[in-house]
Amino acid sequence: MLISHLVGANGRSLSVNDARDPCSDWRRSVTRGRTVRFLDGSLHSANRVANSPQRKVNDLSIRSPNELVAKTRTSGCVQIIQSPSYRELADFVSNAHAANDLVTVYATCRVEFTGNREGTIGEGDRVIICKKDGSVVVHRPTSARAVASQGVRSSLETVVLDDCVRIYSARNQHETIRVDITDASGAVRQGLTDNATLQENRTEQQMHRAIQSNPDSIEDGLRIIEHERKIPHGRIDFFAKDIDGNPVVIEIKQPTARYPHVDQLQRYVSYFRESTESHVRGILVAPSIDATVERLLREQNLEWVEFGEYQRRSTPPGQTSVDEWHD
Repeated sequence: MLISHLVGANGRSLSVNDARDPCSDWRRSVTRGRTVRFLDGSLHSANRVANSPQRKVNDLSIRSPNELVAKTRTSGCVQIIQSPSYRELADFVSNAHAANDLVTVYATCRVEFTGNREGTIGEGDRVIICKKDGSVVVHRPTSARAVASQGVRSSLETVVLDDCVRIYSARNQHETIRVDITDASGAVRQGLTDNATLQENRTEQQMHRAIQSNPDSIEDGLRIIEHERKIPHGRIDFFAKDIDGNPVVIEIKQPTARYPHVDQLQRYVSYFRESTESHVRGILVAPSIDATVERLLREQNLEWVEFGEYQRRSTPPGQTSVDEWHD
């Protein structure tokens, strides 16, 4: 049963369509014992309605009143629209973006993008996330990596066309993304705040800093000449000299040294060996290495140094990481 509107203080009707914050009105109705009017004209206690398994306030779906009240207290108002028309979806996304809300759309869509990569993606079921900083991310049903994205500080527009709703985002004329939504099952918007600082452990950047501050952790007498030296084949993590004055090319990898890393190091070393640095050494630094990769390094006269203190936590077979952390 659909809720027509809420009846607030002094009997004043609170239209959900007209209300600026329908979640807040619903919360006040629940907490202050107001009444709720249904489309059939009947009035019911808000608390009684709240105890129903599922009620809908227009585009707001309420499955658990306690859960809803908790959300409105801690994370703001969640608004949901189901099976929207093109115009309803366009307005929903535009209003969410104007209010600095994050909006997630579940839809069948086509994608076209330009920038560092250019391409098109045919029609498929995807998740489109529009964030308040202007970034837009498109995900497939599988894979952690976004299939297309637009960076922060981008403009966002929605346009209703004959056969789709177009979400268009642009940072400049060369960096754009166009998402044409042909069918949307629903969308969710919410104002979110996150000011926490990301703290990563055992990262490759931390390994760089550790080696730069203490080159002897690689081998005694090693001197760092340059960090991230640029050459035609790429950027070397460290260019150094050993205790005998021989040049050393050092590549850092986390968590495991693999075959492509050997190929990368070999290209860097070959560049110097073909020039004036014929006695150059190549060292691959990583917390762990595959046996086949270690053998390949020896065959190419390259070296591996284990950086064991940056070995990431391993989980034995049959034991979850949660089990291990709570041992």
